[in-house]
Amino acid sequence: MSLDATVWAWNQRVGRSSAKLVLLSLADRANDQGIAYPSIDRLRFDTELDRKTVMHSIGYLEQHGLIKADKMAGKATRYHLQGVQDRAEIAATTSPKNGTSPKIGTGTKNGTAPVPKTGPDPSQNWDTNLSRTYQEPPNKESGAQKASRKSSKALDTSALPADLSPEVWADFLQHRKALKAPVNQTVVNRMAAEFQRAREDGWEPDDALGETMAAGWRGLKADYLRNRSKTTGGKHAASGKPSSKGSAIDRVRAANRHHEPDSGPRTIPGERVG
Repeated sequence: MSLDATVWAWNQRVGRSSAKLVLLSLADRANDQGIAYPSIDRLRFDTELDRKTVMHSIGYLEQHGLIKADKMAGKATRYHLQGVQDRAEIAATTSPKNGTSPKIGTGTKNGTAPVPKTGPDPSQNWDTNLSRTYQEPPNKESGAQKASRKSSKALDTSALPADLSPEVWADFLQHRKALKAPVNQTVVNRMAAEFQRAREDGWEPDDALGETMAAGWRGLKADYLRNRSKTTGGKHAASGKPSSKGSAIDRVRAANRHHEPDSGPRTIPGERVG
């Protein structure tokens, strides 16, 4: 069996499946010169075709120049596969004595330049271990950091009462800080409405906010002040003025100093809060 003949047979476009089977059977039994001597019965056994189909396929292959059948009297027919080249002939044609060399076309003399060696680009920053130097990307601000930065911007306190003293407002900011509840713009806007309601009940802004802090509330609520007045007598119904204003604020300031000895600069309405 010749591997070269088998490979050659598989690569042929025959046009008929039955003829291709016969050609493969002949190649399977061919020698290195592409010559085979199978009988018709052997070809029938290999291809599982009937005798008539095998005979027609041999004629078809001969007609298309793929094989040559030499019938000899008293001897088996010799089938020569056309196109299968003997390896000895291939070696002879590629020998340097015949003017051909397998090395042709691979040197600079034949016009083909050698492949340049590849390596790291010297223009890039590489360390001594030839690994790429990694640079940390710039820190990107997270959503929480953005929210914190926005909350630290100046609060718009223009809606708060104009007669609210800066000292009481600063005390309230410290009070919220001690409760770990910083004042944001939403708190300021809601307090403006509560100041108006408290004023209708007779509470001045400083008194209302001082009472809120003395009670330990997180925020100003007119309803809380109204209920507190009923239970503690904190406001004189006749005069409409709260009692013990100074004592309430003093108690809050003392509590703030206890929680945070150095309260920092005071903040007044309209100023920026750091």
